[in-house]
Amino acid sequence: MLIGFSGISGLYAENYPIKPVRLIVAQAAGSSTDLIARLIAAQLTRELTHPVIVDIRPGAGGLLGTELVAKSPADGYTLQLATIATHGVIPALYKKLPFDVINDFSGVTLAAVTPNALIVHPSLPVKSVSALIDFAKKHPNEINFGSSGTGGAQHMAAELFVSLSGQRAMTHIAYKGTTPALTGLVSGEVQWMLPSLSSAMGSVTARKVRLLAISSVKRDATMPEVPVIAETIKGFEVESWWGVVAPKSIPNAVTDLLNSSIGKALMLPDTVSKLASDGLRVKLMNPEKFDEFIKKEVTKWSQLVRDNKIVQQ
Repeated sequence: MLIGFSGISGLYAENYPIKPVRLIVAQAAGSSTDLIARLIAAQLTRELTHPVIVDIRPGAGGLLGTELVAKSPADGYTLQLATIATHGVIPALYKKLPFDVINDFSGVTLAAVTPNALIVHPSLPVKSVSALIDFAKKHPNEINFGSSGTGGAQHMAAELFVSLSGQRAMTHIAYKGTTPALTGLVSGEVQWMLPSLSSAMGSVTARKVRLLAISSVKRDATMPEVPVIAETIKGFEVESWWGVVAPKSIPNAVTDLLNSSIGKALMLPDTVSKLASDGLRVKLMNPEKFDEFIKKEVTKWSQLVRDNKIVQQ
């Protein structure tokens, strides 16, 4: 009896996995991506009954680890915890890459999201988004905003704010990472930033910076008193995100198995609680919707790059 492709895929999934699975992190150890990956790996190991090993492969802003995954066998044993940077911003920013995030990857599932936080130096006499915009209008070329680096997700979020607010006479200061950028904000070198909420919360809680708003579509249930930027700037929406991807052409049955297993792992109360403590919210998608989500992200950031002539330095 002949067995069709779907039958072969199903048989492969029945025996998958038979060896450890690598979950590539293209960012540095200790990053939010690393922490999320380790939570997923620990729970996924129990689901699959085989080790899921976090493999840290930083370099070139995420290019090195992402290329490694793109060129790995499509057998389900090499996965990546993709981010807004690796599968959204980088493809929009670089004209030539050794991989194509649309054609070289298959989405498995979105995993977690966090809004960005519009934070300002406490000395800045503004306590709302509209007040910041008005202050910038009255003080052209006197306001600096910081980011973790030119062309990074933080920079892109801030450029979107600048573009949609109509206040372009502000200067971008690029730092080498989020921690130096936050230090620059606390010291007054820059007046505002739009980092992820998870990375900003420590400084906010310590009252070293002032939180004006977050960048999600609606207010967060855990902090309902904090407005969203879209209440002032219509259409503004940015969320830092993390999701699992695999090399293109991974067997569908394996993708479905991973999607289900990762979903179960992420929805465990302990995992949800640990992510929430860092300002992260579990958000799942089926593989097809996650593929579409990545396409929309690339389109969104590509448009911003073109409109604002942003160049990687």
